Amino acid sequence: MFVKSIEQKGVDVADETIFQEAGITVTKAMLTTPTKGISIANTAGVSKWVKVPSKKTPIILIVVGVLTLFIVVGLIPLIIGIVMLVKNKPSYVVLLDTSSGKSEAFESKDEAFVDRIVVAVHKAIAARG
Repeated sequence: MFVKSIEQKGVDVADETIFQEAGITVTKAMLTTPTKGISIANTAGVSKWVKVPSKKTPIILIVVGVLTLFIVVGLIPLIIGIVMLVKNKPSYVVLLDTSSGKSEAFESKDEAFVDRIVVAVHKAIAARG
C-alpha cells in the first residue's frame, strides 16, 4: 500500500530509505509522516525546535489550592496543579526550512526520536546533492 501511494505521487520507488521508524520514513526524495509527505527537494535545511509547555495554569492551581488548603475543596486544585506541573513535558519539533518558509514536519515528546529524524533529513538533503 505504501509503495502504491508513492508511485501515484510520481516518486521513484527504488529511492533509498535513510530512516524508517514508528510511521516516519525519510528517503532521498521525501519525508513522510503519518499525516503528510514533504519533498526533500524543497527543503533547504532542518532543525529541532523545543516547545516548552506553559506552567501558568498549574502554578495558578497550586496557589489557589494552597490559599484554600484549609477547606477540603482546596486540595483538588492543589493536587491537579502539582500533577500538571510534574507531567508537563516539552515537545520536540522537526522544523524544515522550505522554499515557502519554515514548516513543522513532526512533533513528539521523545527528543531522541526527533534527533534521529533530524539527522536522517540532514543526510537526505546532503544526498540530494
